[in-house]
Amino acid sequence: MFNMEINYESREMKDDLSLLAWELEGREKELINNTLRYIEELENELVEISNDKDKAKNLLGNNGYLVIKPTKCQIADSELCERMSEQGDDMDCFDCSCSCCLFQV
Repeated sequence: MFNMEINYESREMKDDLSLLAWELEGREKELINNTLRYIEELENELVEISNDKDKAKNLLGNNGYLVIKPTKCQIADSELCERMSEQGDDMDCFDCSCSCCLFQV
């Protein structure tokens, strides 16, 4: 599901927009309320996509992303890379096949 910190920031921004809309009148108020409804629709769509693995894969694939199952070696490298990162060390990305290192090389 969504990262709690991002969800909190999103909720805080929507609250600020709601307060602003309350203070405004006319067209400006209508624009902010329309924006809030649009944000809500986007959030609902993201939740729907995140709950449907096939839909998420198709969306990523249709936008040029390669969606593959990680190999055993990638999983092992990822775990090692994460442990080293937790200890304050960095793994040499040229020798690592984890997804983070692959994007950095």
